[in-house]
Amino acid sequence: MRNPALMLAAGILTAVLAGPAVAATATCHNHESFEHWVAQFKRDAVELVRSSPDRTVAEIATELGVSDQSLRKWVDQSRIDVGGDRGGALTTAEREELRRLRREVSELRKEKEILRKAAAYFAAETTR
Repeated sequence: MRNPALMLAAGILTAVLAGPAVAATATCHNHESFEHWVAQFKRDAVELVRSSPDRTVAEIATELGVSDQSLRKWVDQSRIDVGGDRGGALTTAEREELRRLRREVSELRKEKEILRKAAAYFAAETTR
């Protein structure tokens, strides 16, 4: 008999893979809780890999309904996040901060361009 917790996790993952809209209507009411739900699934999957040294990542990935490449990536990222061998890789928090900063830089560049154009326009208006 299969582990009921794993069967539940596999069912949840199936809903996730079906698409955010399906999973969101089935279990979540907003995007934030959906992201939390997916993150929790990934943490649980990584913990399962770590607590099952007698099983391969491919076996666990098949049981959960994800690709072994995805599961390996989650395990590697988790190792980086807890301070393992980073090899220049970014932690999840660093990745999120980098994404936020890039978005902020993009917005600031747009604002700068608008202000530059406005200054040029008003400079041309005052010389007429």
